[in-house]
Order: sequence, then structure tokens, then C-alpha cells
Amino acid sequence: MADPTANVRLSLTATAENVVLVREMLAGVADSIGLDVSHLNDIQTAVTEACNNVVLHAYAGEQGPFEVEVLLHQRRLAVRVLDRGIGINTPPATVGESDGIGLHVIRTLARTIDLGQSADGGTLVCMEFEAPQATPLKPDSDALDTQTLKLTESPSTPQ
Repeated sequence: MADPTANVRLSLTATAENVVLVREMLAGVADSIGLDVSHLNDIQTAVTEACNNVVLHAYAGEQGPFEVEVLLHQRRLAVRVLDRGIGINTPPATVGESDGIGLHVIRTLARTIDLGQSADGGTLVCMEFEAPQATPLKPDSDALDTQTLKLTESPSTPQ
């Protein structure tokens, strides 16, 4: 999944708390590109469904890694969610015919959705959304070298 053109890439552990982190990242991206609230809500809902599918199904109740990538290109926002879990049993052509509500929600909200197996045998969900008023993201010339940040543990709560 490592796409060198992604504007944002998160490598996380598949937990409910990290799904919240993905939603917050999307809100930050929306704020940075001037995306309106209605488009943000659709994107957050669809991506949350894809991430929840990873948490609930990819690792048969265990924790495992997943990645989320965001790319803004020509007034469209692409989001990819990848896991290395057990994979999906539904062929892409039949998505929505007998699956739960999650994939139906994604299909309804996204401009396009591609669902398949990743090279690692897990699942790759690629969604594209309209972002008509989005302004291009520009690299920060003062930024440090590009790094991949990995969050491997859930945030701890003070006791």
C-alpha cells in the first residue's frame, strides 16, 4: 500500500480507539483543504465503516496492523484502508448484494469503491470522494524529512 504520493499515511493497530484517531485525521485534512462539513461527514462515515470492518473482522477478534492513506488529487479525495488480516470472502462484483450495512454505506457515500485483496493477503478498500472546493495541499518547505509514524498501542487513560 505504500504509495509515495499519499498526502497522509497512518500505520495503526486495529483498535476502536484508533478508528477515532482516523476520524480526527480526516477532520484535520478537511480543515487544511477547505472541505465543507457535509463532504467531511460523508468521508468520515465511509472511512469509519471501512476501519470498523478491519477492527471487527480482519483479525478474528485479535489486534493487528492496518494502514490508512489519504491523497488529494484534482478535486477528489482518495482514501485507502489496508489490513493484513484474513481477507474478505466477497468477490468485488457482489459487494452490496448480501453483505452487512457497512459496505452498503461505503458504496452509497463514496464516488467509487474498489474492494480486493492486498498483496499481503489482507483486504484493501479504495474509496474516492468528491472534494469540489478543496485547495491543493502544498508540502511544508520547513518540514523535517518525511517519516512514517507508527502508533502501536492504544492511548492510555489516567487512572
